[in-house]
Amino acid sequence: MSQAGVIAVNSGNLPPNVPTTFQGQNSGVNDGSAVPAANIINFNATYVTTNNLSGFEITASGNTVTYELTNRYQTSQNFSDAAAHNIYTQALGATPGVYLFEFTLIAFNSTSSLGAAYKVEVPIRTDGATATGIVQQNIYLAEEGAMSGVTVSAGKLAPNSFFVSVQGYNTDTIKYNLTGSYTFVS
Repeated sequence: MSQAGVIAVNSGNLPPNVPTTFQGQNSGVNDGSAVPAANIINFNATYVTTNNLSGFEITASGNTVTYELTNRYQTSQNFSDAAAHNIYTQALGATPGVYLFEFTLIAFNSTSSLGAAYKVEVPIRTDGATATGIVQQNIYLAEEGAMSGVTVSAGKLAPNSFFVSVQGYNTDTIKYNLTGSYTFVS
């Protein structure tokens, strides 16, 4: 009888070692554990507004490991009027410090098939109770035709928040997509 093709194995290595626990880590600190359920582990990715200097954290719970991009915010909304609408608000919290909010806002007027894009930077200082704008915000924009009637504003909101507001054009239906991040130092 031939032994061709038989691999010599050490019975002490069978079956192979399989991880039984996955640890979440944030700046070297354990942030939970995930344990496979029926040999299945889920890996998810998301964004959160949590302030984290590295901009990234990993959490674990149940049989799920979650990769989080931190210091991020996003929203998509539609309006069909010329009223002002706050589309994003974030409380600044009780820790004194300085924020720099940066965001991109894309607008599409589905009534007239026109578009606009805005890149905005807003520095805000907080004493933990009251927000103060440091300087005028910087807005870089590209607007097409009647989209120049659309208004985008951002800044401090009393008493201690950051906001982004849009104002539409006539009764046109405008779709807004806001994606942003922030940096905080205290």
